[in-house]
Amino acid sequence: MRINRTTDFELLARLNKPVHELHVSLYPEHFTEYNFEAIRDLFKQWITKENFVFFLMERAAARLRMDRIKKLPSKRLVKRT
Repeated sequence: MRINRTTDFELLARLNKPVHELHVSLYPEHFTEYNFEAIRDLFKQWITKENFVFFLMERAAARLRMDRIKKLPSKRLVKRT
């Protein structure tokens, strides 16, 4: 398994689709339907922020998942998927 940092915001937006759709199904009052362009633009903004880091986990050429790590001011790390 390989874990690499990524700034590929289009890939991140595509990998986020099942997660977003799950949130929509569980909390439709809080989430709108998945919109690739809107999510892509959000990830494009996030990758420019110093306190956001994205990792891609791959095994045998299959992308497993992506994780977002947000650095908090207190130097703690919070994992977000």
